[in-house]
Amino acid sequence: MVRFASLVFLLTAPALFATQVLPPLRGRMEAAAIVAPRPPLRANGRASVLVKTTGASASDIAALRAANARSDGPAELGIVREVQPVAITSIASDARFRWRGSVQVEGAARVRVRLDDVDLPAGARLWIYGPSGDAVAFDGSLAHERRLWTPSVAGDTATIEVDAPGEAAFRIGGVADIRPYSEVVASGSECISDVSCHSTGNGLDRAISFYTFVAGTGVYACTGGLVNNSKNDGTPYFLSANHCVRNATSASSVEAYWDFRSSTCNGPAPALDSLPKSNGATLLASSGATDVALLRLNNLPPNRTFLGWDAAVPAEGTQLFHISHPLGVPQRYSTSAVTTSGETCSSSPRQSFLYSTPTAGATDVGSSGAPVMRGDGYIVGQLKGACGPEPNNPCNRANREVDGAFSASYALLQPYLDPAPACAACTPNNTTACLLNNRFKVTVTFQDPYMGLSGDGKPIRYTENVAQTHPEYGPLIEYAFFSFFDFFPGSVETMIKMTKGVGINNQYWIWVVGSTSSYYTVTVQDTKTCAIWKKDIERDSTQVVREFEAFPLP
Repeated sequence: MVRFASLVFLLTAPALFATQVLPPLRGRMEAAAIVAPRPPLRANGRASVLVKTTGASASDIAALRAANARSDGPAELGIVREVQPVAITSIASDARFRWRGSVQVEGAARVRVRLDDVDLPAGARLWIYGPSGDAVAFDGSLAHERRLWTPSVAGDTATIEVDAPGEAAFRIGGVADIRPYSEVVASGSECISDVSCHSTGNGLDRAISFYTFVAGTGVYACTGGLVNNSKNDGTPYFLSANHCVRNATSASSVEAYWDFRSSTCNGPAPALDSLPKSNGATLLASSGATDVALLRLNNLPPNRTFLGWDAAVPAEGTQLFHISHPLGVPQRYSTSAVTTSGETCSSSPRQSFLYSTPTAGATDVGSSGAPVMRGDGYIVGQLKGACGPEPNNPCNRANREVDGAFSASYALLQPYLDPAPACAACTPNNTTACLLNNRFKVTVTFQDPYMGLSGDGKPIRYTENVAQTHPEYGPLIEYAFFSFFDFFPGSVETMIKMTKGVGINNQYWIWVVGSTSSYYTVTVQDTKTCAIWKKDIERDSTQVVREFEAFPLP
């Protein structure tokens, strides 16, 4: 004990501890899906038609075509009709319940059925199928607040089967009438370019999905993409636009089609029923401020790509591209270049949105929500629409593409895509002191060259709440005293004092006061963020040092 050293360290919160940039995860193979048995009653011929309704009227179709004539927003593919409810209830019994019935919608190209007041036992299995083609299996996990939209099937008639191990009940309360594409969409723009005419590289197109959903009285379509997280664990996070999926009810009705692209340049579109699908999603985060929505899909087919991302703001001239589904057609490709000057639209301020000048291809209604990527395939935002002199003309190069900026959305998305690592809570013991409501874990190691000793410092006493308690931030000052040597168990070799600079700079401070000839290291871990601060103290030190680290208030 030959010298007195006092050191003070100021702790603030730089962005060093955020990942900020994350590479893509390519070609992840998910576990094989469980193969459901075939519907047991399908072999018995056609089921009775319980619900039959007229399809969309001429005025309905005209309204859908007019909506799809604009160049942004979801594509509008059909309408929802309420029907006279048909209640399906099993007889109270321990025996299996098996039932089927059909719904018919005149003129529909595809049909979805809405089941209300769903009450299904665990293990219940349902199927839906059209006059031909495979049956699609699903279960009660698609329900949101006891309302469930079935997967869609091709044709104007859908048959539902139920096989339940006990009592089951639901009502058929509505149908989605999805119209033939040629009815509701005018011919495509000549400037829209087929993705199969380009080389996107590295399977990025396997991350992009055409998806439909139900909102109010309409059936809509947008574009979205799988996005990687810092755990690289293949969680099916799905990025799209807030103006597409705005609430949990619409999210639960999401039906995503994968690999919807032509096999050759400008080749024919594949049949939707030939594609892998995902049904159902949970809305995790959304904001109109950056027009962003993050969903977690209920299921995912194998061999998907999860897009990487960069939370930095792209510089002027950065080359961007979209893979999207304008007008609900197979994947299309477009490019643009970031512009940081010029006029903007009042609803899309630059601090929250990216503006870029189109250079090749185009987006259109239905492209909404498509991830916008740099040339290296990293997401920097998602498509909102167009801004300029003729926003409803996707081929006018005087327009600007407008994308919600990933940099502005990052704080909202970070808890899912880059969550703070979990770390152990602080528990005081014979080598650890816990300060400021047990948030900070304090340990000390030492080495004494004179006595040839080294080891862990032992907290011989530490005080809690020695100063006033702030109503929001709790105790403002706490101390920990450490001894080093077993033969001097009451000797204080160093003291660590932690304070909160409330009303000064709103940052944490650490004071280290030593009275020892030993070298020692002070380690402080913030158990809220898992950030670790460490300082080596030289023997006989008299320096006073300030350093900046990542311990933010509160």
